[in-house]
Amino acid sequence: MLHLMCIQRMLDIEVLPFRTHPAVVHAQGYQPYKPHWAPIRDAYYATPASRETLPPDLTIVTCNNGHPAMGCFERSLRHMGLECGVLGHGVSPWINSRDKPDLIARAARRCVTGFILYADSRDALLIQPPQLLLGRFKACFNCDLLFGADRLSYPPNPTWKSFEDNLAGAAHSDFKYLNAGTWIGRTQFVAEFFEKASRWKPFSSAPESEQGIIRDLLPWAGSRVAIDYRCDIFLNVGFLVGHRIRIHEAQGHPK
Repeated sequence: MLHLMCIQRMLDIEVLPFRTHPAVVHAQGYQPYKPHWAPIRDAYYATPASRETLPPDLTIVTCNNGHPAMGCFERSLRHMGLECGVLGHGVSPWINSRDKPDLIARAARRCVTGFILYADSRDALLIQPPQLLLGRFKACFNCDLLFGADRLSYPPNPTWKSFEDNLAGAAHSDFKYLNAGTWIGRTQFVAEFFEKASRWKPFSSAPESEQGIIRDLLPWAGSRVAIDYRCDIFLNVGFLVGHRIRIHEAQGHPK
């Protein structure tokens, strides 16, 4: 149950088809089709810096080996007065399919909090306080690990696409497919899931992508893994065109 305590959103993005207000924005992929990204990023940094408090049962992590392109997510946290655990510093060459699952599994085994939030360092922003995000996950989702939803099925694989097309929530959303760049989960299952992923064979047509591994594990995971079809917590803005979102001024919101 959500406590009716008013806290301040840093930036309020409304996803119009669902009237939801995601807390993490992700500009996924090495492609230019993300027209909403720059306006959201600029609006976020136009808000006053704040000093938020990390909930005692939440750990935030990302992967960043020190490449100059990294650090976007960490900067968004610093705008709230927050820091996160950074995995993979100095790892070179970096391979997502090898390094991300292994490092996340190891970190989860060491983690002492009940929940872990992850977002890609290169192209994600936390735009709402973490206590709001965690409260929403606890109140609205009956799963152990929740991934952001994408409009694009990647890597292309007809078996995975068909499986995800036929999941219950996909029928009512254009955001049908798992994206591994943002997630939140219960720590014990995060460790179990990513340990399995670290031993899984990468997809042959995208051997460096951990997303293929994770999508291949969905039938094994069953209902313990879910996709955020309504963008309640995560919004992937890649390939999102047209007037599907609205940027509002920051406002109080019930936690």
